[in-house]
Amino acid sequence: MSNDEHELLKGIKSNLDASVEDLDAETRHRLRQAREHALLQPRRSVWFSRPRIMGIAMACSALLAVGLWLKTMPGSLPGMEIEAIEIIATEDSLDMYEELEFYRWLAEQDSTS
Repeated sequence: MSNDEHELLKGIKSNLDASVEDLDAETRHRLRQAREHALLQPRRSVWFSRPRIMGIAMACSALLAVGLWLKTMPGSLPGMEIEAIEIIATEDSLDMYEELEFYRWLAEQDSTS
């Protein structure tokens, strides 16, 4: 958080604190009760939140699309296309794939020696 943001938050807090001090005792009491009531409410589960549902739906759609695409392709997939799908699906760093030919050559050297 930058210094300007910190100062802004500090000013907002002091203004809110000052506005609460100007309230009468009955209003402060009702605000305190409302706060305690809100804190006692059970927390809602975020499992069914809208962004999560949208993400799951998009992932299912992508899997369905890839499945249909693979099913409609004639014959089997060449090895390079399967490797491309594996590269796209991985969560690893993509740095290794920049030198993929070198790693293939190195694997061939290890298997021949």
